[in-house]
Amino acid sequence: MLFACDLQSNRVTCDLQVKRRSTIEDSETPEVLVIPGAWTRVSAFSDVRETLDSAGFSSRLVELPARSRKLPQLDRGGLRAIDDLLDREIAACSSPPVLVGHSLGGLASLRAAKRMPVHALVLLMPAHPRGMLPIVAGISARDSINALRLLGTTLSVTGMSRFVDRVAPNRVPSIVPRGLYSSHMTPEQLREALIHRVDESWTVLLEVAVGSRQPIEPVGVPTLLVAGLQDHITPTQALRPLAGELGASYIEVDVAHAFNEEPSFTLVTDAIVEFMNGPHLRAWSAAMPTRA
Repeated sequence: MLFACDLQSNRVTCDLQVKRRSTIEDSETPEVLVIPGAWTRVSAFSDVRETLDSAGFSSRLVELPARSRKLPQLDRGGLRAIDDLLDREIAACSSPPVLVGHSLGGLASLRAAKRMPVHALVLLMPAHPRGMLPIVAGISARDSINALRLLGTTLSVTGMSRFVDRVAPNRVPSIVPRGLYSSHMTPEQLREALIHRVDESWTVLLEVAVGSRQPIEPVGVPTLLVAGLQDHITPTQALRPLAGELGASYIEVDVAHAFNEEPSFTLVTDAIVEFMNGPHLRAWSAAMPTRA
């Protein structure tokens, strides 16, 4: 099995023991492309990349196209620009890569796996392909203040956070959407995390909100979907059925949405490494062609 789970009080806790491969041949190890989510610079995934590299994988961070714009909110490339970027990144790999996508990056990775040859797919708290509006509506019904925090990040996460940090630094936690970070994060750690924030394209956010009418079905490669028990942005009740539709291996870990910016990020990287070292993926690897 990929993992062992105990179901207690409708919460899934998983005990993972990851063993590093004793011998890793470069020719047998696919490249790993790590695709961050919305409002996030690649710097937020540096620890994730280093951990994957130390486990014997060659990983690379992919910066989304709107990040290079002076006013990312006004970038009109949308998901199509992200699709084109991932197509180029995948084509540049010597063999089909493993795509590790978080949130928006998870949705983009799922879309890419339908177009391009990939080795495997790891979806970390992905944005739902059918759209985020139903999830946001649910958040609004349960917690209207949290919904307003999400709306504020849509307008300008950098402007709002910099203003609050300058005027009232101790109020930074009050503007962070609940479920973005775990309850263990201190106010100082939340302030430090602001360095990874960047404004997001409104075109992309609109497309993610509305979603796609394309059918949700297995993409034909080994797939792992990781959900966070403390994540209120892409909650487990939305991701658990999605994993079933995708025919994906599924795990729930006690982390929040921005797990990669917390010390507990290793709970997720352990699950990724275990998945990629698993016998089912090794068998799939043996059948994968290598590009000339």
